[in-house]
Amino acid sequence: RLTRRASAQSTMIDFSLSRTKKKALPDTVEVNGSVYDIRPGFRNILKILRLQNDPDVLDGHKAELLCRWFFDGEAPEAWAEAFGHFVRAGDEPELSAGERDFDYEFDAPEIYASFRQLYGIDLMDEDLHWWQFRALLGGCFLCRCALSEKIRLRHLDVSKCEDKAAAQRAKDAAAIPDAVGIDERLLTEQVRERLLRGESIEDLIRSEGDAL
Repeated sequence: RLTRRASAQSTMIDFSLSRTKKKALPDTVEVNGSVYDIRPGFRNILKILRLQNDPDVLDGHKAELLCRWFFDGEAPEAWAEAFGHFVRAGDEPELSAGERDFDYEFDAPEIYASFRQLYGIDLMDEDLHWWQFRALLGGCFLCRCALSEKIRLRHLDVSKCEDKAAAQRAKDAAAIPDAVGIDERLLTEQVRERLLRGESIEDLIRSEGDAL
Protein backbone atom coordinates (compact mmCIF):
# COMPACT_ATOMS: atom_id res chain seq x y z
CA ARG A 1 0.00 0.00 0.00
CA LEU A 2 1.30 3.44 -0.92
CA THR A 3 2.13 5.76 1.98
CA ARG A 4 2.89 9.49 2.09
CA ARG A 5 6.50 8.82 2.99
CA ALA A 6 7.10 6.37 0.15
CA SER A 7 8.83 7.79 -2.89
CA ALA A 8 9.62 6.35 -6.30
CA GLN A 9 11.96 7.41 -9.07
CA SER A 10 12.80 5.88 -12.43
CA THR A 11 16.43 4.97 -12.94
CA MET A 12 16.56 7.77 -15.54
CA ILE A 13 13.83 10.38 -15.69
CA ASP A 14 14.42 11.79 -19.17
CA PHE A 15 15.04 10.47 -22.65
CA SER A 16 18.46 11.52 -23.93
CA LEU A 17 20.38 10.43 -27.03
CA SER A 18 23.63 11.22 -25.21
CA ARG A 19 23.17 8.16 -23.01
CA THR A 20 23.65 4.51 -23.80
CA LYS A 21 20.55 2.55 -24.76
CA LYS A 22 20.57 0.79 -21.40
CA LYS A 23 20.39 4.12 -19.54
CA ALA A 24 18.13 5.96 -21.98
CA LEU A 25 15.63 3.08 -22.06
CA PRO A 26 15.61 1.71 -18.51
CA ASP A 27 14.30 -1.72 -17.61
CA THR A 28 14.30 -0.94 -13.87
CA VAL A 29 12.82 1.60 -11.48
CA GLU A 30 14.43 2.83 -8.29
CA VAL A 31 12.32 3.14 -5.15
CA ASN A 32 13.82 4.37 -1.88
CA GLY A 33 17.27 3.21 -2.92
CA SER A 34 16.19 -0.25 -4.11
CA VAL A 35 16.09 -1.25 -7.79
CA TYR A 36 13.20 -3.27 -9.21
CA ASP A 37 13.09 -4.99 -12.59
CA ILE A 38 10.18 -4.05 -14.84
CA ARG A 39 8.64 -5.02 -18.19
CA PRO A 40 8.93 -1.75 -20.17
CA GLY A 41 7.48 -2.81 -23.55
CA PHE A 42 4.89 -0.39 -24.95
CA ARG A 43 2.33 -3.13 -25.53
CA ASN A 44 2.55 -4.24 -21.92
CA ILE A 45 2.11 -0.66 -20.66
CA LEU A 46 -0.90 -0.14 -22.94
CA LYS A 47 -2.42 -3.35 -21.61
CA ILE A 48 -2.02 -2.09 -18.05
CA LEU A 49 -3.48 1.33 -18.89
CA ARG A 50 -6.46 -0.33 -20.57
CA LEU A 51 -6.99 -2.40 -17.43
CA GLN A 52 -6.89 0.68 -15.20
CA ASN A 53 -9.61 2.34 -17.29
CA ASP A 54 -11.91 -0.70 -17.30
CA PRO A 55 -14.98 0.11 -15.13
CA ASP A 56 -15.83 -3.60 -14.83
CA VAL A 57 -12.60 -4.50 -12.98
CA LEU A 58 -12.41 -4.00 -9.22
CA ASP A 59 -9.72 -1.63 -7.93
CA GLY A 60 -8.10 -4.38 -5.87
CA HIS A 61 -7.80 -6.63 -8.90
CA LYS A 62 -6.40 -3.75 -10.96
CA ALA A 63 -3.65 -3.23 -8.39
CA GLU A 64 -2.84 -6.94 -8.28
CA LEU A 65 -2.58 -7.27 -12.05
CA LEU A 66 -0.59 -4.03 -12.42
CA CYS A 67 2.05 -5.32 -10.02
CA ARG A 68 2.11 -8.72 -11.72
CA TRP A 69 2.39 -7.35 -15.27
CA PHE A 70 4.65 -4.35 -14.73
CA PHE A 71 7.19 -5.65 -12.22
CA ASP A 72 9.37 -8.56 -13.26
CA GLY A 73 9.55 -9.99 -9.78
CA GLU A 74 8.91 -8.34 -6.42
CA ALA A 75 6.88 -5.10 -6.42
CA PRO A 76 7.79 -2.20 -4.09
CA GLU A 77 5.44 -0.75 -1.50
CA ALA A 78 5.22 2.40 -3.62
CA TRP A 79 4.22 0.44 -6.73
CA ALA A 80 1.59 2.95 -7.88
CA GLU A 81 3.94 5.94 -7.74
CA ALA A 82 6.72 3.96 -9.42
CA PHE A 83 4.45 2.93 -12.29
CA GLY A 84 3.05 6.44 -12.74
CA HIS A 85 6.52 7.98 -12.75
CA PHE A 86 7.75 5.52 -15.37
CA VAL A 87 4.71 5.94 -17.62
CA ARG A 88 5.12 9.74 -17.55
CA ALA A 89 8.87 9.32 -18.22
CA GLY A 90 9.53 11.53 -15.21
CA ASP A 91 7.13 14.32 -16.19
CA GLU A 92 5.12 15.86 -13.40
CA PRO A 93 1.48 14.68 -13.23
CA GLU A 94 -1.09 16.99 -14.76
CA LEU A 95 -2.76 19.36 -12.30
CA SER A 96 -6.18 18.74 -13.86
CA ALA A 97 -7.55 16.23 -16.29
CA GLY A 98 -9.10 18.84 -18.61
CA GLU A 99 -10.19 17.79 -22.06
CA ARG A 100 -8.51 14.65 -23.27
CA ASP A 101 -6.75 15.09 -26.60
CA PHE A 102 -6.43 11.40 -27.39
CA ASP A 103 -7.08 7.93 -26.04
CA TYR A 104 -4.73 4.98 -26.52
CA GLU A 105 -7.58 2.53 -27.11
CA PHE A 106 -10.08 4.62 -29.09
CA ASP A 107 -7.34 6.10 -31.26
CA ALA A 108 -5.44 2.83 -31.75
CA PRO A 109 -6.17 2.64 -35.52
CA GLU A 110 -4.93 6.20 -36.05
CA ILE A 111 -1.84 5.62 -33.90
CA TYR A 112 -1.05 2.48 -35.89
CA ALA A 113 -1.60 4.21 -39.24
CA SER A 114 0.48 7.24 -38.21
CA PHE A 115 3.46 5.12 -37.16
CA ARG A 116 3.31 3.32 -40.51
CA GLN A 117 3.02 6.60 -42.42
CA LEU A 118 5.65 8.64 -40.59
CA TYR A 119 8.20 6.04 -39.47
CA GLY A 120 7.49 2.91 -41.49
CA ILE A 121 6.97 1.09 -38.19
CA ASP A 122 4.41 -1.68 -37.92
CA LEU A 123 3.41 -1.63 -34.26
CA MET A 124 2.07 -5.17 -34.58
CA ASP A 125 5.60 -6.40 -35.30
CA GLU A 126 7.74 -4.08 -33.18
CA ASP A 127 8.28 -4.34 -29.42
CA LEU A 128 9.29 -0.75 -28.63
CA HIS A 129 10.31 0.40 -25.18
CA TRP A 130 7.55 2.57 -23.69
CA TRP A 131 9.78 5.67 -23.79
CA GLN A 132 10.58 5.03 -27.47
CA PHE A 133 6.87 4.75 -28.16
CA ARG A 134 6.17 7.98 -26.26
CA ALA A 135 8.85 9.89 -28.15
CA LEU A 136 7.60 8.73 -31.54
CA LEU A 137 3.98 9.34 -30.55
CA GLY A 138 4.93 12.91 -29.68
CA GLY A 139 6.22 13.32 -33.22
CA CYS A 140 2.82 12.29 -34.57
CA PHE A 141 1.23 15.28 -32.83
CA LEU A 142 3.55 17.63 -34.76
CA CYS A 143 2.99 16.14 -38.21
CA ARG A 144 0.03 15.79 -40.51
CA CYS A 145 -1.13 12.23 -40.03
CA ALA A 146 -4.24 10.23 -39.12
CA LEU A 147 -3.80 10.84 -35.40
CA SER A 148 -3.18 14.59 -35.58
CA GLU A 149 -6.13 15.01 -37.97
CA LYS A 150 -8.44 13.18 -35.57
CA ILE A 151 -7.26 15.36 -32.69
CA ARG A 152 -7.77 18.45 -34.86
CA LEU A 153 -11.41 17.47 -35.32
CA ARG A 154 -11.89 17.35 -31.53
CA HIS A 155 -10.90 21.01 -31.31
CA LEU A 156 -12.73 22.07 -34.45
CA ASP A 157 -14.75 25.29 -34.19
CA VAL A 158 -17.89 24.18 -35.98
CA SER A 159 -19.23 27.75 -36.12
CA LYS A 160 -16.43 28.67 -38.54
CA CYS A 161 -17.12 25.80 -40.95
CA GLU A 162 -19.11 26.27 -44.15
CA ASP A 163 -21.01 22.99 -43.77
CA LYS A 164 -21.72 23.08 -40.05
CA ALA A 165 -23.82 19.92 -40.02
CA ALA A 166 -21.09 17.85 -41.69
CA ALA A 167 -18.43 19.38 -39.46
CA GLN A 168 -20.44 18.56 -36.34
CA ARG A 169 -20.92 14.96 -37.47
CA ALA A 170 -17.17 14.62 -38.03
CA LYS A 171 -16.41 16.15 -34.64
CA ASP A 172 -18.92 13.90 -32.89
CA ALA A 173 -17.44 10.83 -34.57
CA ALA A 174 -13.96 11.81 -33.37
CA ALA A 175 -15.06 12.51 -29.78
CA ILE A 176 -13.62 10.14 -27.18
CA PRO A 177 -16.45 8.07 -25.67
CA ASP A 178 -16.83 7.72 -21.92
CA ALA A 179 -15.86 4.39 -20.41
CA VAL A 180 -19.00 2.30 -20.06
CA GLY A 181 -19.34 -0.85 -17.96
CA ILE A 182 -20.81 -4.07 -19.27
CA ASP A 183 -24.08 -3.64 -17.35
CA GLU A 184 -24.71 -0.28 -18.96
CA ARG A 185 -23.81 -1.62 -22.39
CA LEU A 186 -26.26 -4.50 -22.00
CA LEU A 187 -29.02 -2.17 -20.85
CA THR A 188 -28.42 0.15 -23.81
CA GLU A 189 -28.62 -2.81 -26.19
CA GLN A 190 -31.85 -4.04 -24.60
CA VAL A 191 -33.42 -0.60 -24.89
CA ARG A 192 -32.36 -0.30 -28.53
CA GLU A 193 -33.76 -3.72 -29.46
CA ARG A 194 -37.11 -3.06 -27.76
CA LEU A 195 -37.47 0.34 -29.38
CA LEU A 196 -36.80 -1.21 -32.79
CA ARG A 197 -39.57 -3.74 -32.11
CA GLY A 198 -41.90 -1.00 -30.89
CA GLU A 199 -42.05 -2.48 -27.37
CA SER A 200 -42.20 -0.69 -24.03
CA ILE A 201 -38.99 -0.02 -22.10
CA GLU A 202 -40.74 1.15 -18.93
CA ASP A 203 -39.78 -1.93 -16.90
CA LEU A 204 -36.11 -1.55 -17.91
CA ILE A 205 -36.05 2.10 -16.85
CA ARG A 206 -37.83 1.25 -13.60
CA SER A 207 -35.41 -1.57 -12.73
CA GLU A 208 -32.45 0.69 -13.47
CA GLY A 209 -33.90 3.35 -11.18
CA ASP A 210 -34.40 0.80 -8.40
CA ALA A 211 -30.77 -0.29 -8.75
CA LEU A 212 -29.62 3.29 -8.25
